[in-house]
Amino acid sequence: MAVLRSIFVLEQVDDSSGRMSGVIGQTIEELIPVIARTPADDELRSRWLMT
Repeated sequence: MAVLRSIFVLEQVDDSSGRMSGVIGQTIEELIPVIARTPADDELRSRWLMT
């Protein structure tokens, strides 16, 4: 889940208008339910967070 980790890092980017942070925040909100529904056991989810 390197992509997810990258999104969280990008969310912290300080841009002058705040637009990028807003778009990234919306993307995260849309991705979380998709990731939550993904069939995976606890071990696999742990590996996602560790990589």
